[in-house]
Amino acid sequence: MATEQAKQTTAAGEIDVNDEAQCIHWTHELGITAGELKAAVHHVGPSVEEVRRYIKERTLPPFGRKAPGEA
Repeated sequence: MATEQAKQTTAAGEIDVNDEAQCIHWTHELGITAGELKAAVHHVGPSVEEVRRYIKERTLPPFGRKAPGEA
């Protein structure tokens, strides 16, 4: 269950990496570490949509499959 503050953040569409409850929520939601979350926010800003896109672009393909654009 998400905390009230994490729900408010989701509604606002931004992630505050300085808020422990939000970090816990988003690391769980995105399946990444706190360090990865902070790096993503550092690179693309606090927008949930942009962070999701950034994480998705950097996720490795399943073993044995080629990444998009690989020959």
